[in-house]
Amino acid sequence: MAGTGRLQQTVIFTRFYDTLTDIVDRLRRADPGMLIGTYSGHGGQYVEPRAGRLVTAERELRQAEETLTSLGERYLLPPLAAVLAQVVYAQGRADEAEQIARRAEELSDPDDVEPQALWRSVRAKVLAGRDLAEEAEPLA
Repeated sequence: MAGTGRLQQTVIFTRFYDTLTDIVDRLRRADPGMLIGTYSGHGGQYVEPRAGRLVTAERELRQAEETLTSLGERYLLPPLAAVLAQVVYAQGRADEAEQIARRAEELSDPDDVEPQALWRSVRAKVLAGRDLAEEAEPLA
């Protein structure tokens, strides 16, 4: 926030996980209180989805969601909620992921492509897992 009272945001695009973690480490050393959210994905996989990483990602996403909600922020919250739904689903908690995806749907504008794609994919996977392919297909 750097004394301005405004939330500062940086978006970094990289397909290399080691570059992403290096940048995050440097940012955290520069400002330990900085809010940092990361998303790196391909086919629904998030920032090194090995043991424990999804739990850490979920914790950080929930903390960021709480902060954004308390600030009344409406632009970053829909994609963040949709990514949280993806992370929760990847941990095998389909019912909870569906609830979060529905919240992301409520928060997002119909023409906001990123959160729309993310929450729709979670809902489609949940419905498909319940053998409701006809309901899932339009969302996929």
